[in-house]
Amino acid sequence: MAEERRAIDSFSSGGDWSASLTDIDELVVDADGSVASTTVDDSTCTVTFATGSVGDADTVTEVQFQVRARAVGAGTKDTIGVTFDGTEVNTGFLTGALANYTLSSAGNWDVTDYTAAQLAANVTVAARQTGKAESATWEVDCIDMVITYTPAGGGGDFKSRFALMGVG
Repeated sequence: MAEERRAIDSFSSGGDWSASLTDIDELVVDADGSVASTTVDDSTCTVTFATGSVGDADTVTEVQFQVRARAVGAGTKDTIGVTFDGTEVNTGFLTGALANYTLSSAGNWDVTDYTAAQLAANVTVAARQTGKAESATWEVDCIDMVITYTPAGGGGDFKSRFALMGVG
């Protein structure tokens, strides 16, 4: 098994989100505190992820999204939803401090037959208010796409397969 992490490669919204790509294009491990934010319930933005080394012949076994987000000035009923493969999965209730939330394909997305192009496809991110009306600001610092896969031919990742052959 191998794992690949992808950062956001593009960001677009209908105008309800204030941000530029440089605010949210880092991996969660490199989170810088610059955020995309909205105050509009059910506001969506679209992100795409950089392409990586996962190829069409590789077997994808899991896709996760790691979301670093918070709700400011809110109660306990605000979430961020990520839609992939037509299914939205929510973070659960956000806290007032930036925190990491992991959304897994397990039971949510069928990832058994993805091509490399499909993995880089559009993902929709939505601010959701699931409780009473309140004045919240949703903030997203960054989102990673984490792909677990078996490389074509089995074994480890590309570099480790060459190391086993005495190259590199």
